[in-house]
Amino acid sequence: MKQSLLTANGCNLDKLKQFVGERLPSESQFTIPPITTDMVKVYLLKIPANKATGIDGISCSLLHLGITELAPSIAKLINLSLSSGMFPCRKIARVTALHKAGDMDDITNYRPISVLPALSKIIERHVHDHV
Repeated sequence: MKQSLLTANGCNLDKLKQFVGERLPSESQFTIPPITTDMVKVYLLKIPANKATGIDGISCSLLHLGITELAPSIAKLINLSLSSGMFPCRKIARVTALHKAGDMDDITNYRPISVLPALSKIIERHVHDHV
């Protein structure tokens, strides 16, 4: 049985469908076009190579080095995610406390920094550009 609006991990996409449906004329159909290899390269190169590595352990500098070989596989994975409607509901990030200013012993002088996987940034940028 195909789960079109309910992913395997239980994330319900009905709210997204309703949100988009309320903003489109009834004769319109909402689609996100497949991502191309060239688009993956553009999105990836917009992420600085020195960005911190996410919880997946894949660094942006490594992705930049192998962009020509990796981009087709990344595009295929993203397109599979888009066509199946499957994407992790929970973002898992590596969170680090960054000192702003003042006394280093005062926790109010820190702000959290969430480091997300670079590959999730690519798919999120593609979806954002087409929503």
